[in-house]
Amino acid sequence: MMEQFGRYILLERIAEGGMAEVFRAAVVGSAGFNKIVAIKRILPHLAKDESFVAMLVDEAKIAATLVHPNILQVMDLGDHKGVYFIAMEFVVGRSLDAVIHRAQQKGLSLPPEFCASVIRDALQGLNYAHKKTDSFGSPAGIIHRDISPQNIMVGYDGSVRLADFGIARAAERTTHTVTGSIKGKPGYMSPEQVMGRAIDHRLDIYAMGVVLHEMLCMQRMRKGGTDAQVLVVVASGAFPTFEQQGVTVDPALAQVVYKALALDPANRWADAHTFSSALDEVSRAQGWHCGPTQIAQLMQHLFAPEIERERQAQLHFAQLLKDPILDGDSLAVELDGPGGTVTRTVRHTGVSQIPPGEPLGRNAVTPMNLTSVGGGARQPAGNRMAWLLGSLMALGLTAAAVSRFAPGVMPGGTAPPVGVASLVVETDPPGAQVFLGGALQSGVSPLVVKDLPVGPLEVEARMEGMAPVKDVRILQAAETATVKLTLRAVAAAVMVAVTSEPTGAKVTVAGTELGRTPLSVPINGKNAVTLILESPGHHRVERVVNAADAPKKLHVKLVEKDRADSRVARPLPPPSPDANGRLTIVTRPWGRVSIDREDTLRSTPFVEFALPPGKHVISVHNPEENLSTDVTVDIRPGELTTISRDLN
Repeated sequence: MMEQFGRYILLERIAEGGMAEVFRAAVVGSAGFNKIVAIKRILPHLAKDESFVAMLVDEAKIAATLVHPNILQVMDLGDHKGVYFIAMEFVVGRSLDAVIHRAQQKGLSLPPEFCASVIRDALQGLNYAHKKTDSFGSPAGIIHRDISPQNIMVGYDGSVRLADFGIARAAERTTHTVTGSIKGKPGYMSPEQVMGRAIDHRLDIYAMGVVLHEMLCMQRMRKGGTDAQVLVVVASGAFPTFEQQGVTVDPALAQVVYKALALDPANRWADAHTFSSALDEVSRAQGWHCGPTQIAQLMQHLFAPEIERERQAQLHFAQLLKDPILDGDSLAVELDGPGGTVTRTVRHTGVSQIPPGEPLGRNAVTPMNLTSVGGGARQPAGNRMAWLLGSLMALGLTAAAVSRFAPGVMPGGTAPPVGVASLVVETDPPGAQVFLGGALQSGVSPLVVKDLPVGPLEVEARMEGMAPVKDVRILQAAETATVKLTLRAVAAAVMVAVTSEPTGAKVTVAGTELGRTPLSVPINGKNAVTLILESPGHHRVERVVNAADAPKKLHVKLVEKDRADSRVARPLPPPSPDANGRLTIVTRPWGRVSIDREDTLRSTPFVEFALPPGKHVISVHNPEENLSTDVTVDIRPGELTTISRDLN
């Protein structure tokens, strides 16, 4: 449900955590000026913590000065009716944590060139922040202190950004308030942090090394155990080598990672720039070429359904919020409020000027004011929702560059033409058919297509005897973008004899059932093919096969599902105020709950479970991300004990 929040319109909630909730939002001004942003709204209980708010304001001021292609831009911080918020650019993509998780789901390993490229880009943003100076030329002393896969954003267009700059200290303050012992995510902390020694920017180097290690191994570097157990291991400086993880990594790349993970900060990479340069040298030596185009192609492979849903969401909001009839400075809006309706007029007061000394980078938004004043005619009560939507549509928004934090260009506060973009499609060899968003275009490459809607656009080139090539381009308003696609001859089909244990497993490729094992499957083209094998009572298995190195025979053993999974969950004992206490557990993310080492067959949120009085060991485990927590609780008769935890 849409909500007016100060000068922003909250379109949909896209994330929620223990510190804040994040919305896709729109900020609007006069003459059709608009921008899609992300609003991180601080949860109410934190707004009451004066020291937290003071830190948040101070650090957000610092974050607003960080204008770099590899840093998520913070554009505004304020409060609306006592609720504090941060406005950021809105990226079309996913966190690196989600990228790793999706690859694991598909049974894939991230290519080493992809890993090196993503971390190299993130390091470039980190280096900029580390070396930032104030207006007098003195070092700003900025340290991220919360580097993790969750805070590295990978765009569908191949861009990479560091997130949560400027609120890292505030986030740490929040963690300190909750736990009373640790600051930051234990698995990504450096030994000197754990030991309470002096810290500097090299703790970020260490954390980035942990992230790269995890990308190459496709698993957590620090896993299992309690926070305390993880911290003991971190303090020792010990970490598993790639060989110990059973992963083959180029020796030169392995040494780059190991140097970042040195126990003594003096033995690590001196700064983010030298770390990034070392990754570049390895990439050149290996002949790797992985830039935004290649990253975007991998994201398309991993998140094709999400990209299509996002495209539909953009169209939805564009239609919902667009009304060419608007031609005035004010707009009456009627909202349902507590105990009745509230009618007010929203008046566009124009675009304010940037105060002297404030940066205006390529991703910055000129602030605007939407002032609420009294007056305005009421609309018929029976049609309030339809009238409200029509009123919001009259704000003239566009769906330019949206989804989980995307960049936009608004130079000087001038509104770009709505939905106007051009695209030049070039292919090698030329003469290919061109499909945009699945629609065949008139003519062949090289081809110029005008008047395209802004936002993500799938570009495909096809030619007889060649494997089709796709790319995803994020079109910005008023730009002329160029996409270059290289087509290659289709390789001869390779027949793979697929067998399974048990036999008779269903084989599916790209949503099409090919038959049941034993079965011969043709593999051709340069793109990888994912074979999905399914059999009743067994876990589904995915195998990725390339024509270039396809095996002649592929035997797959399917694993039986755990019989415990099919058991009926134990019924909740009836609560007895006299004899039993009750337990509620809420975790982020979800997890399966065990009590005194016995599986309850239930997952969080785990509400009012009856337990006898005394001490109990509660374990919560998330198998998808291999995260867990253990806690000992003391249950009292007739009382409710509530636990809220982040899994690590």
